Amino acid sequence: MGIGRSGQTKCGICNKEIKDFKYVAMPQWNISEYLCGVCYSQKLTEYYIKREVKGK
Repeated sequence: MGIGRSGQTKCGICNKEIKDFKYVAMPQWNISEYLCGVCYSQKLTEYYIKREVKGK
C-alpha cells in the first residue's frame, strides 16, 4: 500500500469506500480490514462503554 489512489479501500463494517483516513481496528475487535471514521467511532464508543459497565 502506498500513497495515492491506486486501489479503493472499503470499510470492514459498512463496506463504504474510505476516501480520507483509514482507521485500524483494535485487536480485541477481531476486524482485519480498515474502518471508516464513522464505524471506528461507533466501535470505540461501544468498546469503552462495555468496559465501563463491566468495571462497575
